[in-house]
Amino acid sequence: MNSQFKHILLDSTHFQRIRHALNSRTIGWDALVRSSEISKFDGETTKSLESRLLKNQKLDLPLDTALTSLLHILETSNNLDVNKCVVNLFSQLLTLEPYNEQLVELLSKRGARDVLNQLYEHTLNKSFSDEQFNLISAFTLVSLLLQFNDTDLASKLLENKQFQSLFKSEHKDSLYLAIRLLQELTVTKAYKQLVWSQEAFYLPIVFQSIFSINENQPQQTNTNNLQIQLQYYALMIIWLLTFDPKITEAFTKEHLAHYLQLLRLIRSTIKEKVVRLSVAIILNGINESVKNHKSTVKNLILLGNAIPTLNQIMERKFLDDELKQDLTTLKESLEAEYHELTSFDEYLAELNSKILLWSPVHQDDQFWLDNLDKFKENNWKLFLQLIDLLKEFITEKRPSSVSLQILLNDIRKVMELDNDSIKILGKDKLIIMQLLQHSDSKVKYEALKTTQVIVSNTFK
Repeated sequence: MNSQFKHILLDSTHFQRIRHALNSRTIGWDALVRSSEISKFDGETTKSLESRLLKNQKLDLPLDTALTSLLHILETSNNLDVNKCVVNLFSQLLTLEPYNEQLVELLSKRGARDVLNQLYEHTLNKSFSDEQFNLISAFTLVSLLLQFNDTDLASKLLENKQFQSLFKSEHKDSLYLAIRLLQELTVTKAYKQLVWSQEAFYLPIVFQSIFSINENQPQQTNTNNLQIQLQYYALMIIWLLTFDPKITEAFTKEHLAHYLQLLRLIRSTIKEKVVRLSVAIILNGINESVKNHKSTVKNLILLGNAIPTLNQIMERKFLDDELKQDLTTLKESLEAEYHELTSFDEYLAELNSKILLWSPVHQDDQFWLDNLDKFKENNWKLFLQLIDLLKEFITEKRPSSVSLQILLNDIRKVMELDNDSIKILGKDKLIIMQLLQHSDSKVKYEALKTTQVIVSNTFK
């Protein structure tokens, strides 16, 4: 248990409206007792608790008694309105002093792990599809997980379908609350790796929250507080994750395109706090504690056009001195590496990242003459990488036509300089010929030129 209660400070009117609506809803506790839906003890206890909290009066019953009744009702009742009211009472106890600290102390004495698991099983794991219930339940569980390090329960929560459904909500307010709760979990070191283990589900939503604002509605979002806050806390999730060197290594490899996209974000946003977090994430990515930090620096320079971007950004007048220092540090780190780069470094950065661009090296005949031997080294390893990448792009649902054009061009350049490469190509020449039927005329043209080289050298 943490020694000091950790509050979730939600700046959400939507959440407050939900809680107000639940507080205003009348539950006929006496009628529920008469119908035997709940016990007399549970009915009287919960009715008293609800009345006291609503009137902001001191409780007239032991907190232990209230906890027992709330848990028992959740366990035995399938009435949605009753469940919503009970979970809301839990959330109020966790946000009101002195009850929040008293509740945490009580849970510690009763065995927090058992109580938290019981609460989870009878809230989010009940599979109610009601969004309000799931929001209040998620808030309550996350609040308790911040007080007690329970990685097993946190793992269950992150995999829970009802919790995940909040991230797919059509309501932006609900998505914001879900992002905030995920951010709170990511603050805790014990949960950071658990969040990352579910990155396949959560990160696409986080990226959408970060980048869709400036791409789709650049004029509206700068005045839309909810959108900006959503973007900010989504960025904070990435920032918190990238304090772990192993996570950062995987992040800058597996999500390089989004990492580089942060450069476009800091150029387009007018929000200083968004710039500050984005720059901090980029800096975390090139920290010396991260195993692949040098290749990430190269990718920022060669694929992200980072140095001109930083020159442009640093002309702006920022108020935050720490941000100014971070920008200077980032620029100095990139410039130190820039002077050591070669055209072959640029080529490898594209190939290894799979972010292919029509950069000058692809059309530079001297580049291919100078570096042909590198494609032949280790049994044509680099040439085979081109072929494998071509096959990989072809199998994608929406392959990039530009990438296909570039790969066909590069394979052809090698074959023009060394006939042995055609033998290495082997049966994969059929894949190139199949691209003669591609819907994109430029891909078709590159495939034709490459096929001509294959044919002309095959029958010599």
